[in-house]
Amino acid sequence: MIADVGDITGPALADRAGVPPTRGRTHTDRLVAGGLVTRHGELLVITPKGRRTAERLIAAHAAALGEHVEHWTPETTPNQQKSSPAWPAPASANTATPDLDSTLPIHE
Repeated sequence: MIADVGDITGPALADRAGVPPTRGRTHTDRLVAGGLVTRHGELLVITPKGRRTAERLIAAHAAALGEHVEHWTPETTPNQQKSSPAWPAPASANTATPDLDSTLPIHE
């Protein structure tokens, strides 16, 4: 999240993550100890090592998700309705980051 939003205070980060600041502090302490984030007063700043790590994690998660849904189609995926919006192109066909809200089927 710090890689996404940039420099942020611990309480603001905890709020964004939906956790109490005391719980968030435990996690940020581990990031600082690992050299992924530095503290400048209350401000948390990602380090170059932290940015590289975040990029690797995001890429790994994206690849795993892509493999998981690679062969899904409206016809073979459970719970698909005929009224679902157009099925999005596979991630490999689009290098841009998708707007997930516009690609997820909505079932009312």
